[in-house]
Amino acid sequence: IHFQAEHQSRLLSSMREELKWQVNRETPADKIRDFVDRAKNIQSDIEYHASIQEGNQILGYAIRHSMLLRQLILLLTFAINLLILFYWGADRDDLFTQQPTVNHAWYRTVFLALGS
Repeated sequence: IHFQAEHQSRLLSSMREELKWQVNRETPADKIRDFVDRAKNIQSDIEYHASIQEGNQILGYAIRHSMLLRQLILLLTFAINLLILFYWGADRDDLFTQQPTVNHAWYRTVFLALGS
């Protein structure tokens, strides 16, 4: 598939696969019409992502490295959950208390630093 777009390097493989497998193939005319419509939408998406990346460096970095950011967020979530599981103490007599019993001074600092 050839895309005549200025920012071809920003074409994601998921966009290509979606275009290849989601095109309506009922009749030859429908196939061409649907392909052209989808290609125009993909080209406008590419131009939109390019304008975001060129306009704001932080958003551009987030778009380029979205998989890395997702993995880091998952790791932070896992760390927060482990912190809660191992250091959150509950009063056995009052199981519905909203305040944890924490015996470590560093707990709140680490909990807040991890983004909670």
